[in-house]
Amino acid sequence: PAAASAPSFELSLNDAAEFDTNFFGSGGNAKNIVFVVEADGSIISDYPQIVNELGKTLRSMTEKQRFSIIVFDGEGTKQTPSRNLERATADAKAKALKWLAPNAGNVVTTRTGNPVNALERAFRLKPDLIFLLSQNLYNPGRSQYELEREEIITAVTRGSRGGIVVNTIEFNDLDKLAFDAQGKKVRLTLMEEIAEITGGEYLAVTTNVLPDE
Repeated sequence: PAAASAPSFELSLNDAAEFDTNFFGSGGNAKNIVFVVEADGSIISDYPQIVNELGKTLRSMTEKQRFSIIVFDGEGTKQTPSRNLERATADAKAKALKWLAPNAGNVVTTRTGNPVNALERAFRLKPDLIFLLSQNLYNPGRSQYELEREEIITAVTRGSRGGIVVNTIEFNDLDKLAFDAQGKKVRLTLMEEIAEITGGEYLAVTTNVLPDE
């Protein structure tokens, strides 16, 4: 579907301009932002680009804003720069990007990560806006995928009750369970559903197109 307009969070016109934040083309106006990013084995080739885009986004934020970045990788859920939202100072941004750097060794882009804990941790921080980036958020090759989908939807529904908006970015690989065997779309992708539940914006981003097999 067409992307929804960016949520305003009832800021004044001046604040709305000051706090306008864009990540991979997904926008929102918010003082307190959490980025939840898939960083496991399925996204290994794209991870440097994701960090680069995060850098652009962080550098655009003002010191009146606060942020945190949560990644789910092959080792679990990790958060930087701390366990809380931190003011977006130049020092805090630099430290976060240094920690996230592909050659820093802090993020393990192997195996399969679990998004549920990452989402729950993000909601506990009570931000105005969450940017969620993932290929399709879960592995449809696993036999328990439908149960996992329901677990994710439950976590999002419960966590967003305070009005937290989630903008979702479905990155390079759409949710295959949203399409039938003939390629016809039969339901929302999981990332679309999360955005719809929370009143957020959904965006599909394709940065590398693999040849048909």
